[in-house]
Amino acid sequence: MILNQIAREKTKELIILKAPKRSLYEALDKPGISIIAEIKRASPSAGTILEDINIPLRVNQYEIGGASAISVVTERHFFKGNIGMLKEAKKATPLPVLRKDFIIDKIQVYESLFAGADALLLIISLIEEEKKLRDLLNLAYELGMEALVEVHDEEELITALKCDAKIIGFNNRNLKTMTVDVNRCEHLMSFFKKLDPKSKRKVVAESGMKTKEDVKRLKELNFDGLLIGETLMRSSSPDKTIRSLLGGE
Repeated sequence: MILNQIAREKTKELIILKAPKRSLYEALDKPGISIIAEIKRASPSAGTILEDINIPLRVNQYEIGGASAISVVTERHFFKGNIGMLKEAKKATPLPVLRKDFIIDKIQVYESLFAGADALLLIISLIEEEKKLRDLLNLAYELGMEALVEVHDEEELITALKCDAKIIGFNNRNLKTMTVDVNRCEHLMSFFKKLDPKSKRKVVAESGMKTKEDVKRLKELNFDGLLIGETLMRSSSPDKTIRSLLGGE
């Protein structure tokens, strides 16, 4: 009976929703540097990258290559994503899954939870108000999720620390101009070490990492992780690309 089939599928979905969340923090809390491998179809700066994605296959390739977590861009209008992509990725991997979108309201935090996200992106330059950031961050924690809090300058970094962000992303890309400055992460890390020298927070570099030399440099600066998207999405063998970035074959 079709009703029985529907019930079985819904049961599978509920198992995923009720399962304990996978920790992005723990995925970053290991020797060396971790890669958060991203799935995205397009971006305003690059245009369409890869529209027809076999998500289970790509997630599996990321996993084989040595990725520590998966990021899925779900924004519709400029990145051609959707929340279904996140659900598909979550079913295909045991790794933590980060929802990357422009989250400005609590309803999006609940949406992330129901889609199966283990963590979500909160961009300080988009949220602007410290109280609003704190409310969104605390709601994510209350629901058992984590958050990657993205900053672009010293002022935003101070705000992230005041709001007790446990995972902070330094983005090399200026979201207002879409330009990339590969030295931004280095500058922010230097400032971060002065503000919080004995920190247990995890710090992730975002945007512009393309070579194993980039990875080596950021590892030497004590970054815990790198979020890499376009480089992997343009690769026909992303597993090999990840291994190469990490200094392997």
